[in-house]
Amino acid sequence: MTHAGPRVSVGLPVHNGGGYLTELLDSLLAQTFEDFELLISDNSSTDSTASICHRYAAGDARVSYVRQRVNQGAAVNHNLVLEGARAPYFKWVGHDDRYHPGYLAACVAALDADPGAVLCHSDTVVIDLDGSPLRTATPGALASSTVTWERFREVLLVPEEHRVFEMYGLMRTQVARATGGIGPYEGSDFPFIAQMALHGRFARVREPLFENRVTPRTRYPEGHPSYDPSQLGRPRFFHARMGLEFAGLLLRHPMPWPDRLRCFSALADNWPRKLRHLAGDVTGNVRGALRRQ
Repeated sequence: MTHAGPRVSVGLPVHNGGGYLTELLDSLLAQTFEDFELLISDNSSTDSTASICHRYAAGDARVSYVRQRVNQGAAVNHNLVLEGARAPYFKWVGHDDRYHPGYLAACVAALDADPGAVLCHSDTVVIDLDGSPLRTATPGALASSTVTWERFREVLLVPEEHRVFEMYGLMRTQVARATGGIGPYEGSDFPFIAQMALHGRFARVREPLFENRVTPRTRYPEGHPSYDPSQLGRPRFFHARMGLEFAGLLLRHPMPWPDRLRCFSALADNWPRKLRHLAGDVTGNVRGALRRQ
């Protein structure tokens, strides 16, 4: 069957991204693979984001720009661009990241060649706020197994410095939608990646074609405020929430019970290294309450 429309939908959810937005948009529009649409959803920015996006939308027919009336949070904004995607392949992009010109071409070729793969991503260069490289992340054959529980275990136990990059991989749109998208809580990208792994294998381009800009944790001492603005200032139990979300997705996802039990076993194996983080949730909430007072 032929597909009417672009082959790739790129979704850019953004809020006050004016400082780095031009770098990202230039790197996307310079892709050697040109058959894509760029869907920008501006979450009621108050900086230069709107003017930058209007300029790029006026200059390239592939770019569409929508501004939300109120800040609905990053989770809603991510899901809006996923819902609007018209192409069989989809990817999210962060406003402060950058891409090598060959990124889309390499990932599209990998998914075209492997119908069983649901996601493809390249190796990652981590850059600082000024764009200087800090390190290269090469998670190898992450979630490449044909066995469901093995893929889940690999994602769950991957070292912390590698675990969220697949969030910005190229995905099969129908599979990404089948997960329900991004949840309205901090760190929901991690369960999303695990759920993608339950659906199928990950392909890998073993070249550093993606540059991810790090944001110092010190900017958000009480947790990142953007996922759901209505929750800002409330107690947050990040690691306990993660455990519950993982358990929930394992109960919901259709798979044979032996595989489900092996996935729960992997989840149980992960808890000992999380105990200190659970204690950190409690002390962090106490410190946050004292700061607000």
